[in-house]
This record gives sequence, structure tokens and C-alpha cells, in this order.
Amino acid sequence: MIGICNLLKDQSEVMEKMYSLLISNSLWDLFINIETKLIPIIAVMESWDIKIDKEKIVGIGKAINEKIKSLEYYAMDLAGKKFQIRSSNDLRQILYEELKLDKVLKIEIKGTASTGVKSTAEPILKRLANIHPFPKAILDYRHLHKFKSTYVDGLLNYMRDNKFISTTWEQFSAATGRITSSSPNLQAFPKQPLEGFNIRSTFISRTDHSFLSVDFQHIELRVFAHLASENKLIEAFHFDQDVFTTITKFRLKSEIFDPEERTKTKTLVYAHIYGAGVKKIADILSIDETKASELITQFDELFPGLNKFRQKLLIQCRKDKKLITIGGRQRRFPNINSPDLRAKTYSERQAVNFVIQGSAADICKIAMLCTEQQLRQDKRNSKLLLQIHDELMWEVEDEDLSEVKATVKNILESDCWPESVKLKVPLKVKVTTGKNWGEMS
Repeated sequence: MIGICNLLKDQSEVMEKMYSLLISNSLWDLFINIETKLIPIIAVMESWDIKIDKEKIVGIGKAINEKIKSLEYYAMDLAGKKFQIRSSNDLRQILYEELKLDKVLKIEIKGTASTGVKSTAEPILKRLANIHPFPKAILDYRHLHKFKSTYVDGLLNYMRDNKFISTTWEQFSAATGRITSSSPNLQAFPKQPLEGFNIRSTFISRTDHSFLSVDFQHIELRVFAHLASENKLIEAFHFDQDVFTTITKFRLKSEIFDPEERTKTKTLVYAHIYGAGVKKIADILSIDETKASELITQFDELFPGLNKFRQKLLIQCRKDKKLITIGGRQRRFPNINSPDLRAKTYSERQAVNFVIQGSAADICKIAMLCTEQQLRQDKRNSKLLLQIHDELMWEVEDEDLSEVKATVKNILESDCWPESVKLKVPLKVKVTTGKNWGEMS
């Protein structure tokens, strides 16, 4: 009895200490109104299995193996000899000593940091692929090999009873506050098919059920526009069309442009959000650094508020050594003033990343709470299965599908948000349904 009393006393002291720390750091509201309330929802998500079409995934694996073998033979034909396709030394020999693609393209391939030899990494192969099919064949081989080992073989390894899969949801492992998935990481399963192989299509709904997915549209960019108070970008979000098309029209001062210009715009926007440099943008767009620098200058002139916001955020971080999201989440950055340039620049990138992604995570967590509360009140037959960063997916009985669809769209696009997370731009969601995860419409 004395032991139990001492245990209760110790627990009480710990609780009082935790409460005091949460209050003094202005984290009590976040803890009690968001994170604590999410625990039962996440517990249910973990306990509810998702059905898998094993026959289909095995078929995809066999088809990928055939494609991989075909790419190996094709690469050897292009090289004019047999070689080990996964050997960097063999690739380096063919690319730079036999085909001499760096000299043809008139570029200097710098040595890797670890060994000093010429790189065969993806950004380099992408540039070389513009002048010869061999690098493209290697890229395709690598992508398919990784796709099969990560998603096809990985999924089969985690299946239970040859037909079900579940994942472990981690509420606090990400510094940004995002919920993460592991064993397996279902958040990493690609939305777009690779070479015609759609791994998400192997996730199927139960009989008389359908999947219903709600995807926030450009949520990180909306958060960035809101926090930066960039009027031109806020204006773009109020047009009833694709935001990147609208921004491209602003950038080019034209209603007519090549689709590639939209891709450039999207790259530039997210480059500004996360502080990518000239070299990174040049690699992504496969252009030279001079042209990339010109695009950045043009974009800064059109949307000056974005870069100003980043600088303001970093000044604040250097002063306080911490930053806060719109939901009240905090993260400390002890190396923000470090004399070590690498540590300092890493902290700067993470600082902006935390405020944007962390604020988006706050919104998505509140969305989970609001929608689940309403669906339980309405007694709808639905189960929340997945949270893929900006996307929520339920499994819903077909007879309740139309009502659930209307409910979640109305909640997330209506004025139901707490004052702290109300944005200057409208929040829009795309709602899709289907019998498998890969074919939602």
C-alpha cells in the first residue's frame, strides 16, 4: 500500500511539472486541444487494416522484373558491351571515358566529396540524358529497381493473412509536427504511376465500401502566402483556376504560354519557400545557372513579399532561437547563429521549413479532429485509414458515401476553423472516391 501511494505521489509530481512546463511555454492549448484529442483517432487508424489485392501486386512485380531485364539488355546494346549496370565504376567508364558525354556537352563533372571521382548521381544523368539515350536507360533502370524493392517487395513483406496491411502512426517523431507512418511507410507510396505501374491500385476497399479521399490543394503555398502577406499571391488564390497557371500569367504578363512555363513557376515558388539555391533550381529545370539566376530575379521582382518574409523569419529566429507555427507548435534552433557555416545554413533551411510545414500540419490535425467529430455525431459508417500529409482517406460504406463526401467538404471549406489558423486565402479541398486507392475520381 505504501508503494502504491509513493507511485501515485511520483506521478502527481510529474504531472504537475509537465503542466507547469506546458503553461510556461504557451503549449498547453496545443497539447490539450489538438495532440491529446488526436490519440484515440490515431489508435483507431492503427487498428483498422487496409485490404490488399495480392494477386495484382504479385503481377506488378513480375511485370517490373521483365521491364528491368529489358532495360539491362537495352543499356548494354547502347554501351556496345556487357557490364554491371549497378556498378558505378562500370558506368563511369562508359559515360566519361568511352562515350565522353561530359566533353560532348561541354560541362565539367566535379568529383564526389567522398572519393573524388566523377559522379553518376541522378542530377548528372538527367543532364547527360539530353544528348544520349544511355543515361536515360540507367535512370529508368534505377527508378524501376527502387520502385520494386521499396513498394512491391516491401508491401508483400508486411502483409498479414495474404490480404491485409496496417501501419504504425507516429504522432511526435517529426519536428514539424506532421504525423508519420512506418512499417511500412504508406505516406511514401507514390501517387503517380511509374512506367504504367500504379502501386496504390493494389489497395482495395472492402465489399460494399469505397475509399473517400480529401486532399488540401497547395496547402503549404497557401500558408506561405498568408504568413508573408504577399498580395499578388493572395490574389492568385482568389482566382477560380489552377494557382500555378495564374501565377505564370502574372510572371509572363501573358494569357498564352508553353506548359513548361507552369513547371518553371511551380519550381520557383517552392524554391522560395524552402530556400533552394541557383544550382538546385538549375538541376531541377535542366538549365544553366545563369538562366536559373535570371528566373529567380524575375520572380523576386514579381513577388517581393516572399523573400522578405523568409528574411524576416530568419531575423526573428536568430533573435529568439526558436519559431512558432500558427497552431502554437514551437521548435528551437540552437545552431541558427553558429560560426559553423554548414550548421548555420542547415538551421536556416529548417527554420523556414518548420514554420510552413508545421503550420500546414496544424491545419491537417485540426481537420482530422473536426471531420471525425462530425462523422461520429452523424453516426456515419466510416473509418479514417490514412493521413498522407495534406490528404485524409476514409473507408466508407457505399450507402453513406454521398453524405460523408458532402460533410467533409463542407467542414473543411467552411468557416469552422479556430481563429489562430484562419488564413487570408481560401482553403480548398479536392474530394475523390473509388474502389481502389490508385483510381480515385
